[in-house]
Amino acid sequence: MTVGAAHITYGWIECDQTSFAAVGLVCTSLLILCQWYFGETKPWLSLWLAIWFTTHLVGMRYGLYAHSSLFDKAMHGIITAGFVVMWITWMRPALAGSRLDPERAAWGLLSLTLLFTLATAALWEIFEFGIDQTGLFRAQRGLEDTMYDMIAALMGGCLAWFWEGLGERRRSQIRII
Repeated sequence: MTVGAAHITYGWIECDQTSFAAVGLVCTSLLILCQWYFGETKPWLSLWLAIWFTTHLVGMRYGLYAHSSLFDKAMHGIITAGFVVMWITWMRPALAGSRLDPERAAWGLLSLTLLFTLATAALWEIFEFGIDQTGLFRAQRGLEDTMYDMIAALMGGCLAWFWEGLGERRRSQIRII
């Protein structure tokens, strides 16, 4: 997937489409970092993020964002879910060291997940707004699009919390046995 992302980016460089090439370089770099950081500990997360970054570049290359609102919303939900799983992975040791009972810790993690999800969705929408202001390309399509993007991100974050909660429950049952 890294090779595919790099190939798409190189095509933009050859065509002198510098704004798309810059996005491609950032995505390819993040793809490499995710594989390096999560490749051994959580290979499925590394694969998930690799698929997202590559699909994002393919969507940009073939105009899927411009022609399909559903593609755009799916991408918002999927990437937010991946970021939330990464965030929970980093936060879980801190919560494990707290003196909260497990049920409160689970609800506390949900609250923090919602805050993290909405904060990252808002930051992303501010980033898209900034891209629109530069005139490089059009990232936002009005208030309704922005709100649906944030709702899709929130759904992705909640699904990631649920997924991680199921995984934690499985891990704790294995320790008991």
